[in-house]
Amino acid sequence: MSTGVMTVGCSEVFGLENDADMVLFGLCIMGLATSLVAIPVMPECLESIEERDELNFDPEEVNNIISGIFVTSTGVGESLGPVASSILN
Repeated sequence: MSTGVMTVGCSEVFGLENDADMVLFGLCIMGLATSLVAIPVMPECLESIEERDELNFDPEEVNNIISGIFVTSTGVGESLGPVASSILN
């Protein structure tokens, strides 16, 4: 993912010019890396709850709650990340 971010952000230090092809290539790499990170997380969260026998839960309700938490945290991270980095910069 960091390779994709480096190609999207044009840098004279790395010899990357402001080229649309490089930006598109970087976005493709970032999309692939995001899918490799995001897809395994949901089943792992569900499996960790299913392993605890002492919890009485409705599987559909747990699936909805975990999905909501996952989508909310992704949205908050994607919106606050650029704001925090601009403040730090």
